Amino acid sequence: MTHNDIVQKLWNLCDVLRDDGINYSDYVTELVLLLFIKMEHENKEAGLLKKHALPKGGRWVDINSKSGLPLLNTYKQILLNLSQSDDGLIAAIYADAQTRLREPQHLDQMV
Repeated sequence: MTHNDIVQKLWNLCDVLRDDGINYSDYVTELVLLLFIKMEHENKEAGLLKKHALPKGGRWVDINSKSGLPLLNTYKQILLNLSQSDDGLIAAIYADAQTRLREPQHLDQMV
């Protein structure tokens, strides 16, 4: 995937966020919260991590395995759980994290 492909993909995700009424200033926050979970998964799959940095129940497979309202509700709970993680770094990254997404199909598109 080229740099331009990545940029285009991120702009497409911003379009999804806009369609859900998310403000331009909140795009980065929404993308980072989800991308961190995805990147942790990708790094573990690639063997770059010896163990998962995120706790069970807060990983990409927990998000990727659902759709619709169950996905949105699970994602909201994951953000809350990660903000209360025993791992100080994870807790700091997700401190006060919450999604502003309201429509489950928009989260489906992002995932």
